[in-house]
Amino acid sequence: MAEVEQPQHPPRQDTTAPNPPQPGAGRTALTCVTLWLLALLPRLHAVLLGFITPDEPRWVFRAIRFTQALETRRWADTFQIGHPGVITMWLGALGLWWQRAAQGTVAVQETARHLEWIDRVAWVTPDNSALFEHLAVFLPPARAAMAVLCSLGIAGAYLLARRLWGHRIALAGAVLMALNPFLSALSGLLHVDAPATTFLLLSLLAWLVALTLEMRPPSVPPVESTEGRRGRPPSIPPAKGTGGRKSSPPSVPS
Repeated sequence: MAEVEQPQHPPRQDTTAPNPPQPGAGRTALTCVTLWLLALLPRLHAVLLGFITPDEPRWVFRAIRFTQALETRRWADTFQIGHPGVITMWLGALGLWWQRAAQGTVAVQETARHLEWIDRVAWVTPDNSALFEHLAVFLPPARAAMAVLCSLGIAGAYLLARRLWGHRIALAGAVLMALNPFLSALSGLLHVDAPATTFLLLSLLAWLVALTLEMRPPSVPPVESTEGRRGRPPSIPPAKGTGGRKSSPPSVPS
């Protein structure tokens, strides 16, 4: 009786798309620093301008009250008007602290005079033009802190997007966001729009990265090649208690 040739099955291959090649650590760090500087320059443009948007004096006022509450450990007073702008007030506080640290003795006395005048005001009203002159002194460093944070967000978005779509697509998207005029203008103002946009973008990209990690199939062990076993049935391990001897099939009486 001729031997029946067993059909050959090709080895199972992993059909998942390989990850795109990524640059090295040095090139990645250089790319992040370049993106940060590229995003920072247009965002600092608003810091150098003399205009003030209508909401910024209120945010400077809240940041000053927030800073004073932190320094005196009056934790309940850090809650300002129920507005969800904690990050904006933190950036204003960083700007105020940096302004104090970078000033000389005369400038520190001038800053204290502005703060003393502001402390006598209960809240900001549109008709109090004298208050705006005192608040405007603290606006440029707060804007600079906002610009630095949002520029770092562009570099962080590049790192997350690179894990999803590779280096080239992530770099192109980061450059477009860094030079977007509308986003750059908002990122240089002391307001809630720019940090909300930055952290929403980073959260969305991080969520997509987590989804790709969960959906990645487990590694499949390599399949043994069938070459050299043509025409032979698969071996069957001996049954227990036979001492390694192959048991013959039971005879059927005729």
